[in-house]
Amino acid sequence: RLDLPGLITPKAILRRFNRMLVVYHFNGEHLLTDEPAPLDRDRVIQAGLLMSKVLHALREHGVVLRSLNSRNVLVMADHSVRLFDLDVDAVHHRPVPDRNDTIRLCQLLLPYCAPKIGVVRNILEDGVNGKMDGLKVMGALAELAAQPPVFWPSLASALSKLKLKKEWLFD
Repeated sequence: RLDLPGLITPKAILRRFNRMLVVYHFNGEHLLTDEPAPLDRDRVIQAGLLMSKVLHALREHGVVLRSLNSRNVLVMADHSVRLFDLDVDAVHHRPVPDRNDTIRLCQLLLPYCAPKIGVVRNILEDGVNGKMDGLKVMGALAELAAQPPVFWPSLASALSKLKLKKEWLFD
């Protein structure tokens, strides 16, 4: 029931037949799992920055997550992301340390990161390997977000000829 930017709060939480049912408002969003990989540099940076801020705020409120994966990430109409339907392990009355949240976040984003955006990939790999905690990952992503994107020239190109039958075009 936290109201955080980047976190979709449920409309209702019900307990029925010893199961918890969580109701969310749906407005045409889709899951991150439906996004084609890789995402462009700015989308990876913005998604990582937003999610790292949400995870940090959750830890400050004593929330410990059991897991985090791409099924917990909604892509909005403007291509921004929001976390939802989180698997909460425990809630404490004090801030909790960053245990595995940063590793999970970096593991979640790494498949969406193109190899050519090496700086972002290096940050995520350092997060996966435990070399950077959540605050360092957040700071590094914030620093990259402030910089203009780097455009890389194509290293290879290809062109193929495809002969189409006329009737294929009009079926």
